[in-house]
Amino acid sequence: MAINAQDAISLKYTPVEEIPLIHEKLVSTFASNKTLSLDFRRDQLRKLYYCVHDNETAILNAVYEDFHKAPLETYISELSMVLNGCIEAIENLASWAKPKTLSTSLTWYALKPTIRYDPLGTVLIIVPFNYPVQLALMPLIGALAAGNTVMLKLSENTPHTSALFTRLLHTHLDNSVVHVINGDLPQSRAATDLKFDFIFFTGGARVGTQVAVAAAKTLTPVVLELGGKSPAFVLDGKNMALIAKRIAYGRYMNAGQTCVAPDYLLLKRGLEKEFLTEMKQQLDKLYPDMSKDCSDYAHMISDAAFNRVKSLIDNTKGEIVIGGTETADSETRFIEPTVILDVEPDDSLMKDEIFGPVLPIVLIDSAEEGIEYVRKYHDHPLALYIFSQDSKTIEKIHEQVSSGSGMVNGSIVQLADPSIPFGGVGKSGMGAYHGHHSFETFSHKHPYMIEPFWTELATAIRYPPYSAKQKKYYERAMIKSASFPREGAIPTTFLGRMIFRIGSLFAR
Repeated sequence: MAINAQDAISLKYTPVEEIPLIHEKLVSTFASNKTLSLDFRRDQLRKLYYCVHDNETAILNAVYEDFHKAPLETYISELSMVLNGCIEAIENLASWAKPKTLSTSLTWYALKPTIRYDPLGTVLIIVPFNYPVQLALMPLIGALAAGNTVMLKLSENTPHTSALFTRLLHTHLDNSVVHVINGDLPQSRAATDLKFDFIFFTGGARVGTQVAVAAAKTLTPVVLELGGKSPAFVLDGKNMALIAKRIAYGRYMNAGQTCVAPDYLLLKRGLEKEFLTEMKQQLDKLYPDMSKDCSDYAHMISDAAFNRVKSLIDNTKGEIVIGGTETADSETRFIEPTVILDVEPDDSLMKDEIFGPVLPIVLIDSAEEGIEYVRKYHDHPLALYIFSQDSKTIEKIHEQVSSGSGMVNGSIVQLADPSIPFGGVGKSGMGAYHGHHSFETFSHKHPYMIEPFWTELATAIRYPPYSAKQKKYYERAMIKSASFPREGAIPTTFLGRMIFRIGSLFAR
């Protein structure tokens, strides 16, 4: 059933006292085993698919009202991922959920070690504002596919989108399995104070830390999808026009309010003029009518976000070479794409993730200098981008800079491939999801063995009373002989290990 966006504009906060009751209902539903059936899970995923598919126009309009964001950009960056995610989960759920027999040594082969995938239980998903469709529904797909019940906390900063999805999800899905709550800090605290089986949080490090602390009090496992300052290395001038285009796309999509956007550029000294010339030309092509009325360019989500980013630009000590705040409009929260050259580590732009349409450029003399800069000031970024034709340099950066994900000669597209786990590392978060990885994130990998009774004769040595003879037998039967010497080269192939073992036998 399609719903008009105008029917769901008013975002009503969930009364705090109702949240424990909603939680209790979700826990009770899970305890009833209602969600264990794969057919039930598929049906919920199918309903979610048609919920989005049939209400495409209303969803695109709601996001536009919140962001002034081009409908096609929303479709590409949000709806398409959700629709494909539902289809993939429905089509592959049987194989995902099927118990997997593990490959093991001959010693344990008869016991058939197996992994089954059990739902975690009742989970809490906390959604940020920047991609209010994708970042709500992609985790929800994984949670439903794995057989959980879900409390979904939407963002209060996207009132049109959150109000619409509250109505849509409560209309299309089983409310005893998925229940949406809305609100600000009181509602978030009321939810995180409850005992969930799992919490999935996407947002900033400050709030993420608070969620982790609250979860620790009830020993609740968490996934934290955070952010950070993701660097982009530009180390040579080959294909500079395309490099500038791909960086501009990743940096200025959604007005820079993208957690995996290139947050700053590590540009090899001497390439400044060429890069800036190409960047200006590419921005003119991407946004030919750039102004507060440009239909293809998003605006800041809130007054607070607008004022924060404007202040960062106004206080920078770098050189504003493209854009700036002269055209900034507080009424519509518009800030044009901005590039700032020669930014120092202590600049206002380099303290935290910018989360706005600003690209600071840090000049470096070598890849090694860029690596040292990242590791010293902004280690463990959520994403890492390398623009280079030198495979050795690319490998060196990947080897020495730990990041959640990355791309070579491109930006942010890695987020769209469901075969790639998406998540952070260190300061940028913990845990990953998307596609099959979402199913595994929202499942407990439950290992078990089946020990046949006929193995008793071979395994009787484990029982007391113990003797020296038992120990000797156990060592021969259960303990592998070393496949490597005390010193020198360690064999790395199967053949090399076998030759060493055979040689060891003759040396005895």
